[in-house]
Amino acid sequence: MTDSADIWRAIRALSDDLERLRKADAGGVVVAYTPDYFGATTAGVTTFTTRVAAYVRLGPLVVCYGRMTWTAVTGTGAALARILPVACNATTGLRPTGAFWVNLFTFAGAWTEFLIPEGGTDAVLYTTTTNAAVTVLDIEAAGDIAWNVAFFT
Repeated sequence: MTDSADIWRAIRALSDDLERLRKADAGGVVVAYTPDYFGATTAGVTTFTTRVAAYVRLGPLVVCYGRMTWTAVTGTGAALARILPVACNATTGLRPTGAFWVNLFTFAGAWTEFLIPEGGTDAVLYTTTTNAAVTVLDIEAAGDIAWNVAFFT
């Protein structure tokens, strides 16, 4: 037979579930944000022709997408792209995942990819150089990147 304590626990659990759904639903609004591209050693100034991005947040899940095109950069060092609107989860193994497209870059490698460290917002761009190890890509004077990324906060 169920006692009043069991009924109370069931009501609390249902209330908690409804609150989680309410919060997730309230966050389901597309929000615009401003991405950035800069150098790791010296940030510098970037001249953009396109710089658009948006995200939607559903509870702890964030999905973002955007595009940046630039024609000049005064920064130096590794190429960093601030593509996340908020910091991702700092727990190991929960790094952001998604598609990343690069155009107009002049690098010797066969491909590029990005990595966003746990707890970060900036993508570090990497490339290969003729069957060598993966290396960090230096900042490009002109380029065009687009992304679609999902991650947990």
